[in-house]
Amino acid sequence: MFAEGNAQTVFRCADGTEMPVSLRYSRRAKHRRISLTFTGELTVVYPVSEASSASGQTSGWLDFLEQNRAWIERAAARTRHQRHAYLDSRSKGLPESMDFPLAHEHWRLEYRPTAAKSVSLRSDGLLRSDGLEQIYAATISGAVDDDGLCQRLLVRFVTDRAKVLLPPFVAAICKESGTKPRSIGVNRRNSAWGICSSAGDIRLDRRVLLLPVDLASQIARHEAAHLKQHNHSPRFYDLLYSFPGSSPELERAVKDAGRYIPAWFIDGTAR
Repeated sequence: MFAEGNAQTVFRCADGTEMPVSLRYSRRAKHRRISLTFTGELTVVYPVSEASSASGQTSGWLDFLEQNRAWIERAAARTRHQRHAYLDSRSKGLPESMDFPLAHEHWRLEYRPTAAKSVSLRSDGLLRSDGLEQIYAATISGAVDDDGLCQRLLVRFVTDRAKVLLPPFVAAICKESGTKPRSIGVNRRNSAWGICSSAGDIRLDRRVLLLPVDLASQIARHEAAHLKQHNHSPRFYDLLYSFPGSSPELERAVKDAGRYIPAWFIDGTAR
């Protein structure tokens, strides 16, 4: 069932779940396809060559969604926990703190309004150590009532910390696994947690910095295994699960790791 709203069309699953639908065109797309984010947004992607036939003909791409209802409802069920986590996080607004588990860093955030039209973040340094955890403070000042500005600023901060903290973390995992990458870096793919090139370059998405240590470690091990098996064959998984700490359970858990990414990061990336 579909409902026409003032701003967008809504797809309703059999269980009552409602998802906003949008249409976009892609020069790379060769065929029509559907994507579903774990925030619950459906997008129908049309090749640019079909733009004239899709434009103004809502029924055409709504029919396409209906034809793929079974897949959509399975995908919606699979991402339900992530979607609920996103909505819950979004209701809490801007964060009062941030955690980078793999580095044992906890950052306390203070928002200080000023007359400035922009926002800036100043690190106030290490407050204290509590066991392994390092507790830091940072001040965000300026137009702090503008959520969009603050979200983008926080995303930049996470990106900067990821560039510092992720490479040595991955290097340690690779050493433990008996593999040696040509280089290690950080990217902003958002569509994948990590990638390993055929030349031996490992890149992890900056979001990995926000994940629990066991999931971040499993992602790093996955890419380390690609240094020896650049595929997803049974031999690849045999190798992966031979690494210390790796397991099929953790590999499955990575698929649901998006629920650990807070709404402010998702919204700040999308803006």
